[in-house]
Amino acid sequence: MDLIKLTVAISIGIFLSLFMSETINFFYKSPNYNFASTTFTNECDKLIEEECGKDTYSEEYNTCSNKVYSSARYSQCNQKQNEASSDSLNKYKKQSEKYTLNSLIIYGILGIILIVIGFTLIKYSSISAGLILSGVFLIVLSGIFSLFTSLGSLMNSFGASTNGLQNTIQIVRIVLYLIINILLIVLSYLKLESKEKLCLNQKNLPR
Repeated sequence: MDLIKLTVAISIGIFLSLFMSETINFFYKSPNYNFASTTFTNECDKLIEEECGKDTYSEEYNTCSNKVYSSARYSQCNQKQNEASSDSLNKYKKQSEKYTLNSLIIYGILGIILIVIGFTLIKYSSISAGLILSGVFLIVLSGIFSLFTSLGSLMNSFGASTNGLQNTIQIVRIVLYLIINILLIVLSYLKLESKEKLCLNQKNLPR
C-alpha cells in the first residue's frame, strides 16, 4: 500500500469511527446529574429567611440566623437535603455504570461488523483498511468515547448548553463526518482502486 492509500485508509478509519461515536451518542444519551436540584439550591436557607427576614447586614439578622443554624429544625432540614443529594448521586453513578457497559457492548459489536466488512472488501485495499481501522478504533477506544460522552453530559448538567443547541451541534457534526466519509470512500474507489485495477488489466493484456 502506497503513501496515498495509507493516508486515505487512516482518514477513513478516524472519521468513520468519529461518525459512529457521534451517532451513538446522539441516539443513546448519557445520563445527566441534576446539580441544580441537589447541590446548589439550599432549601434550608429559606428557614433563615422566614425567621430573620432579608436584611442580612443588620446585627439582629446575624443573631437570629445563628439561632436558626443551631436549631433542631435546621439540622433536620440539612440532614434530609444531604441524604437526598447522596441518593441522587448514587442513582447517577448506577445509571452511568449501566450506560458505560451498554456503550462498550454497542461499540464492540459495531467494531466487529466494520472489521468483517473490511475483510470482505479486501480487494479495495484503501477502503478495506479504513473500515478495519475504524472497527479497531471503536473497540480499543470505546472506553475513551464513553468517558468523553459522560464528561460532556456532566458539563451540560451545569447548564453549559441547552439541549436544543447541543442536539443541533451533534447533528452538524454527524452530517459533517458523514460527508467526509462518503467523499473519502467514493474518491478512493474512483481515483485509486479503479485506476489501479485498470492498470493491472492493461498489464495483463496480450502483446
